[in-house]
Amino acid sequence: QGLVFVVFQLRLRLLASACGEEGAAATMAVREVSGHDSLRILRSQLPTFIEGLPRPDGHAVPQIWVPETVPVGPGAPLSWTFADAAATCTVRPDHLQPLDALKEAGLIGEKLDKAGVEAWLKEHDGKEAKVGGITGLPTHFVVVQDGNKPEAPGKPRTITIRCARDGDEVINDDGTKTVALGMTDGGEIRQFLGGKPLEAALIMLCRALHITELTCEVTTATGAQTTHVITDALLQVDEAASYLCGDKWGACRFPVPFGRPELPEEAAIHELDGRTGASLKFTLLNRSGRVWTLIAGGG
Repeated sequence: QGLVFVVFQLRLRLLASACGEEGAAATMAVREVSGHDSLRILRSQLPTFIEGLPRPDGHAVPQIWVPETVPVGPGAPLSWTFADAAATCTVRPDHLQPLDALKEAGLIGEKLDKAGVEAWLKEHDGKEAKVGGITGLPTHFVVVQDGNKPEAPGKPRTITIRCARDGDEVINDDGTKTVALGMTDGGEIRQFLGGKPLEAALIMLCRALHITELTCEVTTATGAQTTHVITDALLQVDEAASYLCGDKWGACRFPVPFGRPELPEEAAIHELDGRTGASLKFTLLNRSGRVWTLIAGGG
């Protein structure tokens, strides 16, 4: 499996190199994952990678905290399945809009119990809203149970892992470093990144799950044991790799841009794209039009 992984990744990087700076995106079926599924994947998968990292003698395994989430949408009513039923939650639309834009639009409900979440959803579900200058109908929401997050007084920071031509870019407060594709040992990656286990574990996670870009908001509590508190995350995956790691992704929702619903014709092509080896993309620009514009590429 390790050989398959390296060959598959190397093939993508070689194709990207031949295609220029934007080749990485052009040679992969990159899909943005919903906020709920992004946090769900991190919560279920990331601890395994950070536990598997070599660490200096006497150093405990850093703890990872990622909030539980519940999706709400058509055919999926609110289901209060949290392990801590009493902790409060944040609820917001799950259409990939920036949090700042949602706050400005008044579309984030905070510190709500179950009754509060139900009331908030009743007020906003299916009601037209304007977010970042775009008007649309929020149809999908994510309920994030963050009322029980550990105390982490440190300064919040943003970490981005991005698949690039020469390796994987790590972008954080220290700047940008590129981890070469040939660097596969977790301990070596950790040392290259200045001894930071979280960034090293995120690199290993992205490579194993074919995540092309990951951005997460993190605060870190230090003391007898280090705890990394991840409060938000967004992932992009290479859907062409679903046959390799779809079981680890689970059933993901890939939202369409806010302001336009996915049309039945588009959904049919996306479904066909997901279960064949071909790369099929279809966007209906004008449903009433009589001329279709086809933009196609090959390789």
